[in-house]
Amino acid sequence: MNFEIVIWAFIFSDYDYFKWFGERTRGNLIRVIKWKRLRRAKPTPENIDALWNENNHDIDENETERRPFSIVTRAFLFHLKWPIEYPILDSNTFKAMRILDENYNYQRHANITNWEQDYMRGYRQFFQEFYQDHQEEINNIEIPHINGVNKEIIKRKILDRALWAYGRS
Repeated sequence: MNFEIVIWAFIFSDYDYFKWFGERTRGNLIRVIKWKRLRRAKPTPENIDALWNENNHDIDENETERRPFSIVTRAFLFHLKWPIEYPILDSNTFKAMRILDENYNYQRHANITNWEQDYMRGYRQFFQEFYQDHQEEINNIEIPHINGVNKEIIKRKILDRALWAYGRS
């Protein structure tokens, strides 16, 4: 897979995503949820108030577990809280994994908890291994400085974007 990306266009298109990681505020949480266009975590005052933990200026993971969010929404909210450990998941990145990982045994599940287990075990592991396997290519990309954003988050977002594009094609 070739990781040549027009990096500034990428950064600009994902500005609200990176703004969250530069400064975790309630307003930036609203922006990043709108950026992702989450269907079940619409940035309504009730959802934002429930997700936002004013005491530690972060997402309340207990509330994320309690709410009836889809696996994509839950995975994204976990990603916002722990961006290195939880990659973004959507149908395109999942499709990329099914294509690229010949050892992955995909079965369509009627039970959502099985699909969640696929994400928790399968996609997270795939993403981490894929990231490690392509470390050299990723390190050759000149990563711009974005105020307050850890470069590891930017590198993983580049890989996420590449998998998203591959799965979409």
